[in-house]
Amino acid sequence: MRNEALGVDIDNVLVRDSAPVDGAFEALNQLVNRRFANQVYLVSKCALEQERKTIQWLVDQGFFDRTGVKRAHVYFCRERSDKAGICKKLGITHFIDDRLEVLSALLSVAHLYLFQPDSEEMRQWTQSLTKQLTLVYSWQDVLDNLLQAESP
Repeated sequence: MRNEALGVDIDNVLVRDSAPVDGAFEALNQLVNRRFANQVYLVSKCALEQERKTIQWLVDQGFFDRTGVKRAHVYFCRERSDKAGICKKLGITHFIDDRLEVLSALLSVAHLYLFQPDSEEMRQWTQSLTKQLTLVYSWQDVLDNLLQAESP
């Protein structure tokens, strides 16, 4: 059994304008069931007052039942740079975020996925592009990358 863990940002990866990102819940369900099991975590930067609203949104959307992600696997931090420490503590091996700035700081994470990359941010953070970075434009791209690699 492999020791892998998936980390996923929330804003602009799971939710955009108060609606689930197309295909996100279904894809996470497949990733839980076919590769990562109980090792899927949400790691998000937000203000303290936004935490409650985010959890309530997840509950209202049926996120935990629909995906199989555990409620206890939701982590919040106040600064984007704090995601690195959380990922290291949890043993995250794969991380999906929409910010290259965040991914560039995740030195302990072997496989980084930049979700729907912004061309301006790409130019700004060009020096951060690494061989462990994969660009993904949809949740289907995420599945194609993570499930095709599920065989040893």
